[in-house]
Amino acid sequence: RAMLGANFESTLDVLEIIAPKEELQALRDAPEAQRPAEWAKFWAARDPDPSTIENEALTQHLERVQYVVKEFSQFGPGWRSDRGRVYVRYGAPEQIDTAMDGRSQGEYEIWRYYGRDLTFVFYDMFGVGDYKLVEGEF
Repeated sequence: RAMLGANFESTLDVLEIIAPKEELQALRDAPEAQRPAEWAKFWAARDPDPSTIENEALTQHLERVQYVVKEFSQFGPGWRSDRGRVYVRYGAPEQIDTAMDGRSQGEYEIWRYYGRDLTFVFYDMFGVGDYKLVEGEF
């Protein structure tokens, strides 16, 4: 309920990671009383197996958001971080490599999604865990 009430704007911000703004317009424009129905429609369109009670896409999305909030919230909401946004959209990478920047105290983190042919390179300039996307298109 909080996602569709007090935290509604944040909920829409998180959904923009996985859906274009135009697709979220009906949910954005819905009066508060209509939000649950629009929410249900939004997720029904993504349900990979409508014959089951569970909407696997919604469950997966909520698990990913919960993970990034826990793991990537050192410098603000985890879903707003570059690694958090990639994780919410694509899930856990198949492989993570790290490499030190020989010129400074910085560190690279490379996320590979072989099944999607995607690679994301994040860089933490000061070695404090504040990784920014430097390569890969989100």
